Amino acid sequence: MDEEIEAKRDANCVNSHIRGKRKQLSVDNLISENAELKRQVQILEAVPDLVVAFEFSGRIFFASQSLLECLGLNKPEEVEGTLLWEWITEDSISLLRTAFADALEEKVRSQGDSAPLAGGNALLIHFYVKDEQGCDESILVSLKGVVHVDGDVPECVCSIRTIPADAQLKQMNTPILQGVNSISEDENTSINSTIQDDDEEEADGSRSSKRAKVTISVE
Repeated sequence: MDEEIEAKRDANCVNSHIRGKRKQLSVDNLISENAELKRQVQILEAVPDLVVAFEFSGRIFFASQSLLECLGLNKPEEVEGTLLWEWITEDSISLLRTAFADALEEKVRSQGDSAPLAGGNALLIHFYVKDEQGCDESILVSLKGVVHVDGDVPECVCSIRTIPADAQLKQMNTPILQGVNSISEDENTSINSTIQDDDEEEADGSRSSKRAKVTISVE
């Protein structure tokens, strides 16, 4: 009888030791994964391009510090968790959604891990930002993205670059811009930017603030 009790005790000790090892391994894996995620975030933060990552629904789950500064914001939570569609115009929403869906179809067709937006072509998108006084204004940026699937959730990671004002003026009358929503990256990047006056009279007779419409292209 004592031998049976001793055997059970030894077995319990072994099982406890194994569970402890598994738990420690799980913790070590989580620590390693967390460290890798932090490293990747640090790399993204160090990249000079503005970086945004969002789901197919439009929900933003990552925005680099450089993007926050460009948008005139200070905290990641001011952007993360919001919809990208809140920061771009309706025509741009349609363009991005279509490009996202097409990239997902291409990913499935090619059975690859990821697929570029618009087949790697440049996209023109209107983007809203705020100036130092908190007023809405427009900037011209170049955006490029890659689509992948994390579990069951389609995601897109995009890099964005601002376009100098003199380049905007120089390229606004370029014939290739007329009616173009995407251009291949081996062509000269050209963008058509317009300003949209959204001034509307309020019930009290005051005027609402203006919002400018920004054209964004992917290089």
